[in-house]
Amino acid sequence: MTKGRKTTFDERLEAVLDCISQNRNYRETAETHRVSYQQLYLWVKKYDQGGPDALLDRRGRNKEDGTFTPEELVQVEMRRLAKENEFLRMQNDYLKKLKEIERGQN
Repeated sequence: MTKGRKTTFDERLEAVLDCISQNRNYRETAETHRVSYQQLYLWVKKYDQGGPDALLDRRGRNKEDGTFTPEELVQVEMRRLAKENEFLRMQNDYLKKLKEIERGQN
């Protein structure tokens, strides 16, 4: 098994098409393209289900504001406020502890 490496969309597509043209010989194709058997298998499976666009890397992409429903916008805002509230609580606790330590040193 080879160590994981970053691949481009073109590399993934080429490996998948090569594998399919070789009657789905995953092991040989994986060795040729220097990827793991499992990764190639997943790419071919994605390709079968969604075509070439399924091989695109969409990690880190968020929905655009126009695609949210009003309920989703409320949920997003609630999550943001909850995180901000949590941060402010932690900041307040930190400052209290700091004052307590300062009082103990005097």
